[in-house]
Amino acid sequence: MADAHHELAGLLGEDVNAWRWGDLHQLTLTNQTFGTSGIGPIEALFNRGPFGSPGNKDAVNATGWNIQDD
Repeated sequence: MADAHHELAGLLGEDVNAWRWGDLHQLTLTNQTFGTSGIGPIEALFNRGPFGSPGNKDAVNATGWNIQDD
């Protein structure tokens, strides 16, 4: 758990209360036809994201932790 906290603190900062699921879990939509054209302005029109994905208690493998220093 300490290793996970260290890794997340490196990615999201030391303030645990500021951590958001969507900062790590994101969706980027790429259009199959025009989204990979290699033409920047066209890709900008057809591709969207990244969008933060909201987390909740129903997320796969969701867990809750109450970390206490003993």
